[in-house]
This record gives sequence, structure tokens and C-alpha cells, in this order.
Amino acid sequence: MTYLSKLVLFRIAAITIIITIFVGCGARSSKKHYGRGMIYLERGRLNESLNEFQAALEANPKSGKAHYGIGQVYFAQRNFVDAIAEYEEALKLDAKFTDARAGLALTYLQRGNPSKAVGVCREAIDIDPKDAKIRNTLGGIYIAIREYDKALEEFKGAIAADPKFIPSYLNLGDYYVRKQQLDKAQEQYRAALNADPKNKEAHWKLADTYRLQNKMNLVESEYRAILEIDPKNIDVRVALASLYIRQNKLQQAIVEFEAALENASNSLPIYANLGELYNKTGQYDKALNVSDKLKRLAPPEENLDKASPEVKRLVQSINELTYATSGVAYYGKGLYLEAIRAFQQVIKSSPNSPMTHYRLGLAYAGNKDYSRAITEYESALISAPNMFPAYIKLASAYLNRRMYEEAISQCRKVLEIDSNNAEVHQMLGVIYSSKNQLNEAITELRKAIELNPQLASAYVDLGDLYYKQGMSDRAINAYRTAFRIDPQMGMINQKLGNVYEERGMHREAIEAYKQAIKAEPEKAIQAYNNLAWLYAQQKANLDEAQTLAEKARDLAPGDGSVLDTLGWIYYLKQMYDEAMRSLEASKLSLPNNPMIRYHLGMAYYQKGMKTNALTELKKALEIDSKFTAANETKKIIKELGG
Repeated sequence: MTYLSKLVLFRIAAITIIITIFVGCGARSSKKHYGRGMIYLERGRLNESLNEFQAALEANPKSGKAHYGIGQVYFAQRNFVDAIAEYEEALKLDAKFTDARAGLALTYLQRGNPSKAVGVCREAIDIDPKDAKIRNTLGGIYIAIREYDKALEEFKGAIAADPKFIPSYLNLGDYYVRKQQLDKAQEQYRAALNADPKNKEAHWKLADTYRLQNKMNLVESEYRAILEIDPKNIDVRVALASLYIRQNKLQQAIVEFEAALENASNSLPIYANLGELYNKTGQYDKALNVSDKLKRLAPPEENLDKASPEVKRLVQSINELTYATSGVAYYGKGLYLEAIRAFQQVIKSSPNSPMTHYRLGLAYAGNKDYSRAITEYESALISAPNMFPAYIKLASAYLNRRMYEEAISQCRKVLEIDSNNAEVHQMLGVIYSSKNQLNEAITELRKAIELNPQLASAYVDLGDLYYKQGMSDRAINAYRTAFRIDPQMGMINQKLGNVYEERGMHREAIEAYKQAIKAEPEKAIQAYNNLAWLYAQQKANLDEAQTLAEKARDLAPGDGSVLDTLGWIYYLKQMYDEAMRSLEASKLSLPNNPMIRYHLGMAYYQKGMKTNALTELKKALEIDSKFTAANETKKIIKELGG
């Protein structure tokens, strides 16, 4: 805290450079009442502080420090008349009491009498020309009344009077910042650090100037230096996290917010930021944990009957933040019904929130309830008619209902406002592809890429289009370009793996599936399943194949294809009971898949269940007499006498 902060407890609005004045040894005074008063004063507990100073004065009526402390409290209460009286009493008892004289000068400045403020400082300088503290105060007053040359003279004079008086270096640095002479400002802040290597404020100010120069690596270094001095400093942790967010280093930002939370366990802003970051980075369980903690920060609603409007608004904000955080997390986990319920709670208290209607639309779309999704996107657009993502999602919802013209219409609405919107051209490409208007689709997707060469998802859609046309080489090139732009987009490697596998490039397919799993370990269901199936086909790495298939099953318990893969791996490992259970569940999900029937029949065959085996194998051929394993199926049926 600067000296002025301790002296007056608030920032003087007219003063653009902080008037930093050194606090003497008042807080260490042997007089317990005065010492307690200073502690309370620093904590903003003004009434308790005043009581202690008055007790100190009662114990010693000639205590200048007690009068000074009372003046401090009155100043903080903006009771300037009584503050002046107390400072003057302190000076009567000790004419060289610099802190009291500085307080008196600043009080006159606050009362709109700068000439009197200057005069008070000049009187002190006449008594002691080398009083660095009062010259520093005078420099700050000159800054307030915009006499900058005189301010410069006083700051330099203060440094000359006492080269170890840190606030003068800081204020001189601030003077140069105001003049946009950042290099000179940095020289002063470094000089302060040479005199006091552990001065946190000098590091802060250096960081601020480096930010103005866009030297973010140096900003980070200064924040780290503060943490070495004060590892529990919450403000610098938050500042460092904010820096990382601007640099898109989200995981590093999370680390700093988590560290800050260790010393601010009930901080609503920190929890809010962490919840958002956890959701952005796919750490949905942690986001849900934050939501639970936010819920506990709000008092029960039954206790709010007599609460003030401000408290009620705060509780409402906490509740909205709680449900919004959990809603986004549930959506990210694919738990769309839970997400819907969470966002509906937010809508109850903020029915006109466009973002919440938009998110609710996403949740409905995830649950394949496109009619309700359309309603929510339209509600979002009523409140925010320029919310372009809502138009795009609205078009997507219409597309899923095969209402192609309505989908195209939504895109055209955006293009009337912003003809160079890459995402809209991309959406048009997807729509035209669905209509099998492939030339128009390619034109729109290429336009999207031309407008935004970093739009990875447009390359993915273009790759899909090429793949649809049987142009696998072009599809691979498009997917690879998307991966170079966004290596964390797991679907890209999933799609690459599909193409490689289809072309018999198994080594490349395996690597692509592994990359897809690495990028999105809790979402890459198909990658787990396909990689397990590749290993099964090669009859290699069966233990790893089992682990992969079981992970896919855990992520998608009712997926028939996954259950088939897992069942067949159990079969290959001669775990026939487990194979039958998994394949029977797979058959319930996909009863008309001949390969699943064949696999189940083979499991029954190995268990000696002849009748069951014949039933399943014959059903496989009935469904498709030419399916991949048809010849093997006929061979086993013949062997069984069928």
C-alpha cells in the first residue's frame, strides 16, 4: 500500500499521479491505543480506529500522533474541517511532524484550496529543505493542479534529499508515464528497486509500462517477481491469470486462479472465472464442482425476505452464474437434459437474456429437439438481433429438419448485414452439400476459407465434401490443413483415421485415432472404438484393444457398434461369456446388422450352444447374404448341420 493510501485511505480523484508518502513508525508505536488505531485505520474500520486514537489522546493529551490519527479518520470520513483542526493541533505539539503537515496540505487540496496546500508544504520545506517526504507530497500537489514542471522539480529534489526514499522514484516514474516517456519511467522504477529490491509497487508499475509497450513477456516477469516477494498476493495472481487469458494460455490462467483461491476461498469473481475457464478447456467436472461451491456462497432464499434489494440482486446474480456454469458443463458432457434444466433456471430470473436463450437452444439441438431449439434461437435474436451465431445455429436447426430454404434464408439475413461473414458462407456450404448441390457447396466453403484462412472447421467441412465425392486425397489434404490450424480439434484426426482405414493405410489410421483420443479423451468415442477394432482385425495388442473398447463402452454405454467391437475382442481373447453378454446387448441395439449376428453366432458356437449359433448365423445371411463374413458363416452353418 502506498503512503498516501495509508494517510488518507482513498484516492484523490483530481490527482492523476499517486502522491506516495512514507509512513513513519506510527503503526509500531509503543502506545497500544495509537498502534491499534493505525491498524484499524489501515483496515478501513474507522469507528474503531477513532475510538483508539481518542483513548490514546485521553491517556496523553500532548500526543501529537493521537491528534494526527484522529485527523486521519476525519479525512477518510470527508470531515475536512475537523481533520484540519486535528492536524493543526498535532503541528502545535510538533512543528516538524511531517506526516501531519502532509495530511494538512492534502486536506486543503481536497477542500479546493491548492494555494493553501502548497503553502503548508513550503512552510515545512523552510524548516527542513531536505525533507524528502514533504517535497514528494508537494510534487503530488503540483501534479493535481497541473503545474507539471514544478512537480518534476520537487520529485527530483526529494530524491536528491534522500536517495533511499522510494515513493519519490515511483512518483517521478509516474510523471514520465504521463508524459509518455516510458523508458525514463522505467529507469525510475528500476532505481526504486535498486534501493529496495523487494518493493512490490515498483514491480507493478514496471509491469504496467511494459504492457503499454506490448512487452508481455516482461509483464509476466514482473508479476513473477512480485510473487517471489509475496507468494500469497491475490491481486498479482489474478493479474497474471488475466494476462494468460489474453494470450490464450488458458491452462496457465487456471493454475493462477486456483493458487489465488487458496488465499481467497470465498471469492465470487475467482470462482466465476474458473468456472468459465474449466468449461472452455473441457474440464466439465471441475466446472460442476465450481457450480456447487457458488451455490453454497449464496444464502438460502428463505432467508431473503427482509434482505435489501442489493443483497437480493447479488443472490440472483450468484444463482444465475451457478446455473449458467453447470449448464455449459452439462452441455459439454453431452448431458443435454441436465443442461436444459439448468438454463431454464436462468431464464426464470432473466427471461430476456439472449445468451441464455442461445445456450438453451444449443442444449435442445444437442437433444435433437430442433423445434424447441428454433424457438430459443429466435428468442435470443429478439433481444439481440445482431447475434450472428444465433442465426447460424438457427440455420443448422432448420437444416436438421430438412427445411433447406428456411436455413438458407437465415444465412442470407446475416450476409445482408455482413457479406464477408466466413462462418455464414461455411454454413451455406454445409446446407448445399446436404441438398447435394455439390458445386455450390464447394464454392461457399472456399469462400469461407478465403475470408478466414484460419477457419479450421471450414476445411473439415470441405474435407467431408471431398470424401463424399470419393476424392480421398483432397479430403486428406483438407483435414491435414485443419489439423495444422487447430491441433486440439479431435474430430479432425477421427476423420483422417476413417479415410486412412478405408484406404487400407492402417499405420496412419492408428496414429490418427491416437491423436484424436489425445485431443479429446472424454469425447473420442469413435476413435476409441475404431482403434480397438483395427487392433482386433490385426489380432494384435488385444489387451490394449480391450482397454480401448471398454473406455468407448463407458463413454457410450448403449452404442451397438461399440458393444459389438468389445464383444468381438472378448471372443478373440476366448472370453466367451463376456463376449455373449456384450454381443447380445449389441444385437438389441442394432438387430439388423448381419456382422453383429455373425459375431454372436460365433460366440454361441464356441460355447457349444448349437441351436443359438445356428439361429444367429442364419439370421445374418437372411439380413444380407453377401455381407463380409458370409462365406465363413455358411461354412459354420454347414459344420453344424444346418
